[in-house]
Amino acid sequence: MNICIYPLLAFIFFFSTCTKSDENEEACVDEDLINELAVCYLIYAPVCGCNKINYSNDCIANSNGVYNYTEGECK
Repeated sequence: MNICIYPLLAFIFFFSTCTKSDENEEACVDEDLINELAVCYLIYAPVCGCNKINYSNDCIANSNGVYNYTEGECK
């Protein structure tokens, strides 16, 4: 196999494993709300996003497009 194909295969594998497979997960993240330039406070008050990912606080969850979360870490 040509060595130039390996980076292409790694790229395809990485992005294929990062796709959302759960329909509920897709429904809980609004990509229009993602704000990579958001300035959030540094207070650690963990929240569990509806996508089962822990966020340091609600501001960080919101800036990642997560609009439904519960207080505390995911179990």
